Amino acid sequence: MRFPTRSLLALSLMLFAADGTSSHADTITACTDAIIPDDTIAACTDALDVTALAPPQKSMLLAYRAEAHAMNGDAEASNADYAAAITLDPANDRARYGRGTLRLQAKDYAAAIKDFDAAIAVRPGYMPALHNRGVAYEKLGQYVRAIADFSAAIAIEPNRASSFNNRGVAYRKAGEVKQALADFDRALALSPRYAQAMANRGIAYMNLGRLADAATEFRAALAIDEACEDARLGLAAIPGAEGPIARAPAD
Repeated sequence: MRFPTRSLLALSLMLFAADGTSSHADTITACTDAIIPDDTIAACTDALDVTALAPPQKSMLLAYRAEAHAMNGDAEASNADYAAAITLDPANDRARYGRGTLRLQAKDYAAAIKDFDAAIAVRPGYMPALHNRGVAYEKLGQYVRAIADFSAAIAIEPNRASSFNNRGVAYRKAGEVKQALADFDRALALSPRYAQAMANRGIAYMNLGRLADAATEFRAALAIDEACEDARLGLAAIPGAEGPIARAPAD
């Protein structure tokens, strides 16, 4: 996964200004353009040996290598590169966002929020950071802040189904079930096979006492994704609702 950031052109120009040549451009490009994580790690390691690199350039290359480590499942190496990148350039929004996402995955929500705050301070309107900060706030039970961040993300990217789904979860947990249902409806309009949104809509129906509708949603979710835990648990909680699930046809 690649994250939005400063352009490669800007990075190359900084390097050109640093040593008066463009001789290292291919080395930089190999790091930033590689697709396979192992190739990215190798290329970025080579690029980091370029003596002409200024701290912000080195910081950006470390952020790319950190992303590749994360894609390989090596959180320790990824965190180390992000930390080094941020030390070199505290305003590196790519590194702040990436480390915040790792912290979110590790359930260190307060620390994740600090990194997302820093990324957004550098780049106001940074939609992925707004979205992920909303997830962290929701996990901490800070639903008003979560809703605000998801709403800001939706204003920037109104066709992102996951932002509607996650805002719906925050609304439901805040007791605003009708608003939650509207968001789950919108998420499913954008992504009709979004099993988690179906499960979440089922939970909202349960909150309203609409058990038959809830069971329909849970069964539909499981027909698409039999591993959907919320749908499985929800269906099991409705007396008489369990039974064989017919798999939904693939698109």
